[in-house]
Amino acid sequence: MVSELQYLDLSSNSLSSSILESLGNFSSLKSLDLSSNLMNGSINPQSLGQLSQLVDLDLSWNSWEGVLTESHFINLTRLEAFQIGRDRAATNSSLIFDVAHDWVPPFKLHTVRIENTRVGPAFPVWLQSQTQLVDVQLKNTGISGIIPDEWLLKISSQIESLYLPKNNISGKLLFPFKFPKLTEMDLHHNQFEGTLELFPTNAPLLHYLDLYDNHLTGSIPPSICKMQFMEVFSLGNNQLSGELPLSWSLCGDISVVDVGNNNLSGNIPSSVGV
Repeated sequence: MVSELQYLDLSSNSLSSSILESLGNFSSLKSLDLSSNLMNGSINPQSLGQLSQLVDLDLSWNSWEGVLTESHFINLTRLEAFQIGRDRAATNSSLIFDVAHDWVPPFKLHTVRIENTRVGPAFPVWLQSQTQLVDVQLKNTGISGIIPDEWLLKISSQIESLYLPKNNISGKLLFPFKFPKLTEMDLHHNQFEGTLELFPTNAPLLHYLDLYDNHLTGSIPPSICKMQFMEVFSLGNNQLSGELPLSWSLCGDISVVDVGNNNLSGNIPSSVGV
């Protein structure tokens, strides 16, 4: 029976947005993937509201437009993973995440991925209410201001992937607490400033770090070279100065080092391998 269907993957096709309107009878759906299709126009909150059993919803890489409000999510109390975003080629209109400032969602997410969708300018309170997050990706969402320390502290013990690139986020990269499971962090193209004194040593499993195009100053700390799992390390287009650390050979399997367009001086360490 169609009403008993629990998992539906229609990703990477050429489907139009009308398919979403016809899913109301799939009331038992737990996972719905409509990513990478030709869907456009606005999303009907009633269409989503009928899918109250959803745990995983992926609407990314389409050409959505219009506004997402609380009414779209009021019945999605079981939602754990939510992905939405617009194809970068869809530039004629926009998708806006517009909810009340103090809105607290009825769900607890472990994964949220929002791309090319306006969520800001303020760092969203609804996101701060999500304290079980493992995977956070908000790219080109118009967020500005600082990342609340209180929220970072609440997710620090379990967060594995933190992607907030192409926003207008500011503040210093102090991170005075540990991220024992963090493996990937991408904060490129923001307004971060200050030095890297405590970071990234508080994330011992980190293997991907992208801080390209910010306003970071000071020197590259030698502790960077002790990150044994580091593979990709990008600090280009900042205002860093001083000499390169000496012991790059301690970085294990590092394959990409980008420190271009800074104010570094001195010699290239032999440990770099050039």
